[in-house]
Amino acid sequence: MSEAYVRIWIYRNGSGCLRVFPSPVTAAHGDPLRFRNLTDSAATVHFNLRDATPPVLERIPPGGTADLTLPAAGDPELHEYGVEVHSARGSENAEGGSRPSIIIDP
Repeated sequence: MSEAYVRIWIYRNGSGCLRVFPSPVTAAHGDPLRFRNLTDSAATVHFNLRDATPPVLERIPPGGTADLTLPAAGDPELHEYGVEVHSARGSENAEGGSRPSIIIDP
């Protein structure tokens, strides 16, 4: 496992669209991920990986961070995940350059 976190940012661009950067992100099995919410509303990150710890990052506060550790092995090498921001507009989904995803480099 690497020493440093793989950093991922959730933000709203100038046209108001929610984005995740980078996407896709490249990580290794067992790497810790750190999500930073740069929006002005709470964000939730949903994973569907068997042994991700934790599998959901609930209500990351504006300006806050939350961490998730990828499983050591066994899950698919490309995984799409969901990012929702809970604003006055309701729940909005963030997008990356493509759908937010992680490439787990074996």
